[in-house]
Amino acid sequence: MEDLDECIQSLLKQSLYDLEVVVAVDHNHELHSVLSERYRDSRVNVVLNNSVNLGQASTMNWAVEHSCGEIVCFIDDDAVADPDWLSHITNAYDDDTIAVGGRIEPLWIGKKQAYLPAEFYWMVGATGKYLPNRVREVRNLWSSNISYRKALLEEVGPVSETMGRGSQLFQCEDAEFGLRIWMVTGKAVKYVPTAIVYHKIYPDRLGLPSLFKRAYEQGYAKAHIAELHGTESYHGTPWRDYALSVEREYLWSVIRSSCGALARLVLGPDRKCVFEQLVFTFCATLIVLLGFLIGSAQARPIPCQDDWSCSHSGRPIR
Repeated sequence: MEDLDECIQSLLKQSLYDLEVVVAVDHNHELHSVLSERYRDSRVNVVLNNSVNLGQASTMNWAVEHSCGEIVCFIDDDAVADPDWLSHITNAYDDDTIAVGGRIEPLWIGKKQAYLPAEFYWMVGATGKYLPNRVREVRNLWSSNISYRKALLEEVGPVSETMGRGSQLFQCEDAEFGLRIWMVTGKAVKYVPTAIVYHKIYPDRLGLPSLFKRAYEQGYAKAHIAELHGTESYHGTPWRDYALSVEREYLWSVIRSSCGALARLVLGPDRKCVFEQLVFTFCATLIVLLGFLIGSAQARPIPCQDDWSCSHSGRPIR
């Protein structure tokens, strides 16, 4: 409750005052009642997700249905928004922009583990070093700092409820949705690094078992995404190859970073930390690949859950 309260307060203190805060509660009637009593601000709308599906994606879709704005922004309940977050998000929209997201900085609650390199901050829901400090187009960003035109959500369809927290495929609903945006509209998400939220990282998320489990699930889910639309193509490129282009780019960036770390291991200071990060990088990469191989062997079309959950080709997109 404390994290959620800090998150809501950070939204109510935004420099952009004209906003609506939709607090979507996932199938928890007691929490919904408590929050409805707690927040009497006219800008706060507490809604209860009582749809068929549970989980993050289902609750995001429920929040969209109950929102009024032209632009819908998402943030996690354990994140805190910079006071100018929404101003940077909305100012980045122009006539050709359909989605804008920003940077997620880690807010360490306790000690940061030295063996976790910034290239793997995605494991704890932070941006890390992969994206540059400039505006650029990307395939997707994460739901803790992303916004979409509401008209886009109506055109492309809802966030996949067969992926993400509370589903069989624990991760990657954001990646699948970003791929679907590209496939339907031919446009990408605009990354704006000055639009910042701070994501709280608690010690229980930094243990090696937890991190390696997340690495496996990442590879497993990405394999299913790559197979999701089968033999479809995008602008002449086979869908499977196109779907994994960001992952290949990221892998090369990790390899380049590891080569630099090897040089620091021989010549630089703090060799113990560098060695630990190299070992972690090697193990985490292997586990992601293992998850991908197993996921590829097991990948099957995801069954449609509703009449509107299939793409124009008849293949599932949820």
